[in-house]
Amino acid sequence: MKKMFQIIAAVLVGVAAFFFWKQNKEVAFVAGVLGCASFFLSVRYAAKERMDKIDLAEKKRELIKENLFKENAEMPVANRKEQKEKNLK
Repeated sequence: MKKMFQIIAAVLVGVAAFFFWKQNKEVAFVAGVLGCASFFLSVRYAAKERMDKIDLAEKKRELIKENLFKENAEMPVANRKEQKEKNLK
């Protein structure tokens, strides 16, 4: 989606420049506005993609922490101390 909106934005800016050169300023304005909107949509999709990756990484970290907590809770106290010593080495 991001690339598609970037391509549309570039094409619309080119169309706007052409119509501005031909002295058809109303069409140039509309094409320019649509090009800007398309550009900002591409930025939005790029940001959303980055946020989705960050959210996925956070969920993975939370699951790992939950699993480690469950394993430690089930482990006898003596084994927990041994496990801590192994992790420190």
